[in-house]
Amino acid sequence: MTHRATPPLHAPPNPATPNPTTGERAARREDAARPAALPHAFVVEVDDATVGIVVRDGEGDDDFRFYASTHAVNALEQQRFRTPRAAQRAAQALLRGRRLSRAA
Repeated sequence: MTHRATPPLHAPPNPATPNPTTGERAARREDAARPAALPHAFVVEVDDATVGIVVRDGEGDDDFRFYASTHAVNALEQQRFRTPRAAQRAAQALLRGRRLSRAA
């Protein structure tokens, strides 16, 4: 019968690493309290198919640039949108117009 050593519940203190100062602890708390960064890119899908991506353009939170991943929406390439949803609506309208013109 083999006995396994129970791992410690916390790491033992490392003498090579000094205890953090009060300032360092405060900085860590501030970092933990900051909200997570917003994503810089979003996939744009229409009818469960990926048609492109929008990427945050610049420092503002309301400026996204569209990059097409299919020829059907190339007309939107490099256009700016206020939100990813606005880019999706534009892609839907473009694709809907193509479908209507083909049916006529």
